[in-house]
Amino acid sequence: MVELKERDSRKNISISLSQLVKKSQIKMNIKLIKNESEYEAALAEVERLFNARPGTPEKDRLEILVNRVEAYEDAYYSIPPANWLDRIIYFLKSRGVIHP
Repeated sequence: MVELKERDSRKNISISLSQLVKKSQIKMNIKLIKNESEYEAALAEVERLFNARPGTPEKDRLEILVNRVEAYEDAYYSIPPANWLDRIIYFLKSRGVIHP
């Protein structure tokens, strides 16, 4: 067992490496998103973790959650690509060249 000494301003603390790892880990209990309520919960968690600092367990969790959310959205909220004629008409209308 590897022992690490961590200094505290009040006392010396001896802690094992496994205890240190357990303290610093964040729960990574991330499952596939299977329904709308799980999707909403994942979005709330993404919002909570949005400003996580790089290199932290929170940032790792955020990246995994974002991948899961994207996979769910691709499966259930996919937007079919527009055909070329619809694109041209939209472009002309948005520029005022043709009127609706």
